[in-house]
Amino acid sequence: MRRKKKDPIKIVLGTSVGMFICVAAFFGVRYLDTRMALEQAPTEEQMQELVNARSELEEMVSEKENALAALEEQIVYLEEELQKVKTIKDAETADAVLQANQISSQTAQIAELKQQEQSLRNEIASYKGKLEKLQNTASEYWSVRAELLADLYTMLATGAPLLTPDPEEETETEPPKAAEETEEPDPKEIWEAQYPELALYYEDLTTGYTVTYNENKILYSASLIKAPYIYALIREIEDFEYTKKNFAADGSALYDESGNPLFSGKHPNLDENGKIIYLEGEEKYDLSQIWTYDPDEMMEEGSGKIQYEQKGFELTWQELIEYTLLYSDNIAFRQIRNRFGMTSFQNLAKEQSFKGTPYGFMQLTASDCGKFLRVLYEYFITESPYAVWMQDLMCRSAHSVLIPAAVSPAKAAHKYGWDEESYHDMAVVFDENPYVLVVMTTLEDGGNEVDSYIRSVIQQCRRIHTDVQKERDALAEKLAEELAEQEKQNG
Repeated sequence: MRRKKKDPIKIVLGTSVGMFICVAAFFGVRYLDTRMALEQAPTEEQMQELVNARSELEEMVSEKENALAALEEQIVYLEEELQKVKTIKDAETADAVLQANQISSQTAQIAELKQQEQSLRNEIASYKGKLEKLQNTASEYWSVRAELLADLYTMLATGAPLLTPDPEEETETEPPKAAEETEEPDPKEIWEAQYPELALYYEDLTTGYTVTYNENKILYSASLIKAPYIYALIREIEDFEYTKKNFAADGSALYDESGNPLFSGKHPNLDENGKIIYLEGEEKYDLSQIWTYDPDEMMEEGSGKIQYEQKGFELTWQELIEYTLLYSDNIAFRQIRNRFGMTSFQNLAKEQSFKGTPYGFMQLTASDCGKFLRVLYEYFITESPYAVWMQDLMCRSAHSVLIPAAVSPAKAAHKYGWDEESYHDMAVVFDENPYVLVVMTTLEDGGNEVDSYIRSVIQQCRRIHTDVQKERDALAEKLAEELAEQEKQNG
């Protein structure tokens, strides 16, 4: 939803060497803080495959240890009984031969049980060794990931291009101070004032592993909002069409559980060509209706193509939806909202517990976007006609210089947002193991430097995603080897 802005005026950079050193020192502190926080981060929750593998081996160890405890009790009991037999001294009632046989039998039984005991101890030691191997493998991968995460957080905390100060921003003027009263500007304060706000959300849709940064920071979403709105609208249209095709006006079913019609003759809600008959009040769902552009009443500046068309330009409502997702067209989006309202979107925001929208329709967090993309992915894999249509539109959406460019050749169903104090992108990435990614910034000027920086952040997330896959595959392979070995021993 990029609005036209006045040409930015470049400011002259006159930073002294002393200021540079202070800023560099501040960067170093932020980097060390990130490293320390990362080292304290829990790894157990983030490595579910390891947890599952360890759980299986720990159950085996527990089972064997219980069996060992029972065996030890049995050995103690037999040793006590043997001692009783050995202490019988009544010559009148004792049968020396029987006593000797009983002693020999119990001694042999105890020896056999002790062999079983040693065998169990060996099995337990073997399982514990396998646990240690798994832990070592996980630690190796976690060490690599820790480095990747540390680099990512450093990029986010200190590596972004600084914002260009607004030359037209009004500032309070103060009387000039005497030379001896003039204070040197604090480089840390200057840096913090010009450092952009950044938020990130990454989630592996196979494992649920997430990486986040300022994920609950509420930011102006710009055109990101168009994707969840259109998704909610498409689901509303789908529900309407399903109801018209399967239920009569009184709510009764038109087909039985086997799909056989319960009506005679013509379908009450479809014409002879199988198309829906729209009743009064239902016309808005007819996406084949024609919309006509009137710039005097409908003009919206910013992103999109319709603003450059002449009065009388026509599109269907289906095409208006396509323009919204393909070109982020502001005029199309406004007309769609006027026609369909906000109910479906508000229901989606409530269902997903969006944190931003209670503060305004255009407010979202990176976490809100991540939740939505997870829902969107689940919708895509249904492969319904509308789901396939929306996925195709988002994979061809404009401004592909951020996530789509950074994750290529993997496809990305994305939506960007660009406006004052906002420059974002979010996507479902169809990698071998799909994931969602959201990057929100206040780097409103865009441009090559900003695009390159954001792509570097995305590519670092992709490296982490690849590391997650390697770890999962390695742990699965080791577990399969251990279980195969155990089955071979049992067989």
